[in-house]
Amino acid sequence: MTVKVGYKRRTERSTRRTKLGTLALISLGGMLLFIGLLFLAAFICLRRDASGWFLPLCAYACCAVSAFPVGYITAKYIGKSGLLCGLLSSLPLCILLLILCLSLYGTAGSGLLIGTALMLLSGTFGGVTALHLRHRKRYR
Repeated sequence: MTVKVGYKRRTERSTRRTKLGTLALISLGGMLLFIGLLFLAAFICLRRDASGWFLPLCAYACCAVSAFPVGYITAKYIGKSGLLCGLLSSLPLCILLLILCLSLYGTAGSGLLIGTALMLLSGTFGGVTALHLRHRKRYR
């Protein structure tokens, strides 16, 4: 679609394309945050000589903490349906977790299911939180 601007015609950018590009960019940032948090947790666990229950707990905390800001920022930018925005923006993180589990362990076990559930819930919670924290007019 073209729009007349002055004497020249300029093509309009599709809003759907820009929103999908922004969603992909925010999800990429969430992936980098997730990998960074996993490296930080691995470093802390290595320094403390942690084993047993502490290792999966750190991994699940990284899953939940990295998905929340992704859902929050996406829903804040798009401005509609925080549940859907948070869910769609945390799906690439779940795919990254699947790739990591398959490459490191060879199988997708119960840890993947728990991590995926935490990511999806945290992302949707971030999206819903973003839309419910809007500034509202106060009537006096």
